Amino acid sequence: MFFVNQKKHNKNTGAWDNNAHTKETLNEAMHQFHAFMSTYGYEQDNAIDYVSCSVEGIDGLVIKNEVDNRLPEESEG
Repeated sequence: MFFVNQKKHNKNTGAWDNNAHTKETLNEAMHQFHAFMSTYGYEQDNAIDYVSCSVEGIDGLVIKNEVDNRLPEESEG
């Protein structure tokens, strides 16, 4: 059993979207990981400025994790 955890931020609406999917095999989990990242990450969707995805085993071990963070930096003040 594997878990695919997905997060994304819509810069136009300010909405955060968090999803978790359960997959039976590592191959299925990796397919879900790559499909999500290639759809929303790497500037593929101009409305999305933050994407995070991870694959974890049932034992909690993180097998793959990636973040595409294009959020504007907050100014210190």
